[in-house]
Amino acid sequence: MGFNVDLVAARGITASDLLATMNLEYTGHTEEEPESPVVGASLPSGWYILYFNDRTPPKETDLASLAGGAEVMQLDVSEAVGHSDAKCWMNGLMTWRILYEGAQRLAVTGHTPECFAEVEDRMRKKQASENDVDYVFNVPADVFAEITRFPYDGNPNGYPVASFDVLRRKKPHRKWWQLW
Repeated sequence: MGFNVDLVAARGITASDLLATMNLEYTGHTEEEPESPVVGASLPSGWYILYFNDRTPPKETDLASLAGGAEVMQLDVSEAVGHSDAKCWMNGLMTWRILYEGAQRLAVTGHTPECFAEVEDRMRKKQASENDVDYVFNVPADVFAEITRFPYDGNPNGYPVASFDVLRRKKPHRKWWQLW
């Protein structure tokens, strides 16, 4: 079945501001593997990571608003359907996107990060030597991991944190008389 996750990484913004914008809050619980619907952690690389297992991806408008004074990256991976997509926002604008389109094709827009060419070259060389697996699928995720130092699947050496904070979505505030 494989991974089916969305990740958001941000730096240049506090964790509390990030969680508030994303309408998330701490539960007071932690876990060693990101298995709950939503977890978060401060990474040694200086990024704060949000790991969404619930397939309710963040809205791009929220990510762009976060990037007003921060750098924000998103990774969307669905191994079951062969989808991988990495995006980056800075100063409220999407600066680059790397989308795996299938059949060893990538759609690349914007000014890609320096590591992109090396990652793509490495995966294409691997592809040429082993044609039974589509290694190009990994390019968006590997670029995300190269920058944030966080592999979505924990490979090859596990996750770079001892534990993740379990988070939950805040319930909307309603007036006492609202039933919906």
